[in-house]
Amino acid sequence: GEDSRAALAAMSGEAIVNGVSGAVVHAFKSVLGSEGAMRPYVVIFDDLHWSDSATLELVAQVATLAAFEPLMLVCVLRPDRKSASWQLLDRLEGSLGDSFYRIDLEPLSAEGSGELLHNLLDIEDLPEEVRQRILERSEGNPFYLEEVLRSLIDAGYVARDGEKWRASHDIAAFTVPDTLAGVLSARIDRLPETTKKVAQTAAVIGRVFQHRVLETVCRDAPPPERVEHIEPHLATLSYEQLVREKARDPEREYAFKHALTCEAAYDLLLKSRRKQLHARTGRALELLFADREDEFAAMLAHHFAAAEDLPRALAYSRAAAANARRLYALREEVEHRAQIVEILDRMPDAGPGEIIDALIDWSWVRHRLARYEDTLPALDRAVSIARETGDKRRLAAALSWIANHWIVTGFPSRSVPAMRESAQLARELGDDQLLLLPLFFGTWSMVDQDPAGAVVQLQEIIDLARQYDDIDIEGHAIGYRAIAFARVGDFASARGEIDKALAILPRTASPVKRADILIAIGMAYHDMGELDQALGYAREGAKLAENARGLECACAGYFGVGRVELERHNPNRALADFNQSLKFSDLSGFEGFLAVIRGNAAAAEFELGNAAAVERLRLARDNAMSLNDEYATASLSMQLAEAYLALGQPEEAAGAMEQATPYFRRASMRPYLARALGVEERALAAMGREEDAARARTEAEALRPDMPMPGTPTGASVSAGP
Repeated sequence: GEDSRAALAAMSGEAIVNGVSGAVVHAFKSVLGSEGAMRPYVVIFDDLHWSDSATLELVAQVATLAAFEPLMLVCVLRPDRKSASWQLLDRLEGSLGDSFYRIDLEPLSAEGSGELLHNLLDIEDLPEEVRQRILERSEGNPFYLEEVLRSLIDAGYVARDGEKWRASHDIAAFTVPDTLAGVLSARIDRLPETTKKVAQTAAVIGRVFQHRVLETVCRDAPPPERVEHIEPHLATLSYEQLVREKARDPEREYAFKHALTCEAAYDLLLKSRRKQLHARTGRALELLFADREDEFAAMLAHHFAAAEDLPRALAYSRAAAANARRLYALREEVEHRAQIVEILDRMPDAGPGEIIDALIDWSWVRHRLARYEDTLPALDRAVSIARETGDKRRLAAALSWIANHWIVTGFPSRSVPAMRESAQLARELGDDQLLLLPLFFGTWSMVDQDPAGAVVQLQEIIDLARQYDDIDIEGHAIGYRAIAFARVGDFASARGEIDKALAILPRTASPVKRADILIAIGMAYHDMGELDQALGYAREGAKLAENARGLECACAGYFGVGRVELERHNPNRALADFNQSLKFSDLSGFEGFLAVIRGNAAAAEFELGNAAAVERLRLARDNAMSLNDEYATASLSMQLAEAYLALGQPEEAAGAMEQATPYFRRASMRPYLARALGVEERALAAMGREEDAARARTEAEALRPDMPMPGTPTGASVSAGP
């Protein structure tokens, strides 16, 4: 953005390259000595609240140097807690520690305001009533006090008498404006008529305005409004301290002393005249900066939109959005995308395809910013338009985004209808990108049914996600590939995928998707028997999902935490986590693995000494069987068998394992199979079937040498299944 280029040019005097990281390197070449040591530098960013996101990211990156280099960054900004600049301060305060210092400027006290009023202008005979009115309405704002005093002088209520200032006899009649905006409006209204026109024209151009743009707009006005020579009027405005010269090289620029001064001048214009001035400003910018239209695209879009020149506004808004995307300035891009939708809605001849594309583009940027509110109505509207016009390709795209919305907000079960329809349309159209999300969603169950096959298919999904720059799906798929490797017993490859998932984690926009990745890593570590790591990642993912209100994701996360706690023989903690999981299942309406949660909760109660809980565990297993969920059936069957063994019922245990061992063998889940064979061996030995027990033990031992096994329960304890 312009602010980034200006800031960097001031720091380095070099051409700016695309991308913040490269720009930082160029910016600091001039402050590094020949040995690579930095010379002491102080860099001041004034009015940081006006900055674009590229500038803020620049400041964030450079600020990290202040912790170990002789560098001071001074950032001055308004206390707007919703602005990106304020969020930057919070971010730096948390990361820089003692290298960060914050000074909050509070309003002046009553005593301070009185002292400032006296120091600005010591007025003899100023009635106490007037003084108190001024001080009360200033509310400690020094700029208000300064402007009120100027208004008193301009109106003739205060005049110089030799070395002193005296109040006139009728000063009590002076109406003290209620607000600073009122003071400024009154000052501008008292200017000579032509000077006032120049000030208002400048306000339309912007708080910072180029001399030749103002000159062109004033000269191109109709005869009654035309101003041929703006110099004397700029001189008056400068003398009145309403504007100041900001720069002479490479472009002569002026700026209003305060943003409120600019707003006051603008607000005094009739709407019809504003429209005319915006149109003339846009044409002047096109004429004067014909070779830099791309750079001025955002400004041109603003002026032509205000002028209601919709075709021009649309073209420049699209160019500005494309520029912002190249710089990864997402906050600016989402504003431009919103303006594109608004402009198209005002154009009677806008094509339905244009509107759908604009709605999807806006949703895409909101997704990148993890701002999901309001996106669903926009996507529903895109679906409706596509259905009405029979546009299958755009219908498939909009449906895919609706499915994606539900997944990244933590409600994957709600994505299924849109995903199925999108996948059907994508197959008809032969569009791989539209198939990406349904393919990945379908592979989730494949990790349970055929982990070896899932390893292959997930790599295809990862490659496709990289091709289409879908970081969220790429990271989640890598996490699931780690689980698949762990389930087939390839622990080295599983750890490799975990490293890749952790590397991609910071680039993932959605907090729910970050939670998904963390939970997947926890699952992979669990299946490798590394319970400490499993617990840490599972709990971090669950908390992140809960804070982001990703209820289904939180449900899965807390189940993962409880499962690890149960395997570590902490049944009280496990039961608390399973209850949390059930709570989020109830809140979200998601019942995808309700049987597994209830079964594990029953296993925790059994380990706490409640023998009757075994019946609830059996019912949960039977429920999973009725739903044809083979993985859940096998896992719960193994837990049920362990409970029966603890109760001294080996025949029932052996019967339960008939639903577990064959499945784990068929699915090639070596760690699970080894554990299942261990449970089966104990059941067979307790039944006196030593030969069959030895056969199970031999098969289990053949699986174990190259991989550590998850902890198995002993005595009367009952453990969660893998």
